Amino acid sequence: MINACLVLIGNSIMWMGSIYVSWPIILVGNIIFGLGGEVLNVGQDILCFNWFHMANFNLSLNIVMGMNTFGTSLDQFLTPYVYERTESIPTCFFIALMFCLFSFICAIIACYMEYYAE
Repeated sequence: MINACLVLIGNSIMWMGSIYVSWPIILVGNIIFGLGGEVLNVGQDILCFNWFHMANFNLSLNIVMGMNTFGTSLDQFLTPYVYERTESIPTCFFIALMFCLFSFICAIIACYMEYYAE
């Protein structure tokens, strides 16, 4: 939960940095985003192991990793498309922020599911 919050905060800071055209602010946001994102991947692996143990663990882990790769591919496709339509870098960062917000909401739901499952 804290890691998903770091990702959301880091992406928010990057969006604000793009509005003010400040590379140092974007860099700080990217560092915070990276710290939360790397640890979040480890947390996803642990969550998969707790939910699936050895039965279908490989499948669940591959689905999670596949979704990460799909998200990266979608970002690489959508960002140039949005920029061509709007010619605004902050708009691209804002759309990424909305995806992070959706992911944060999903993380909250997963935390509640994990809490009540025990």
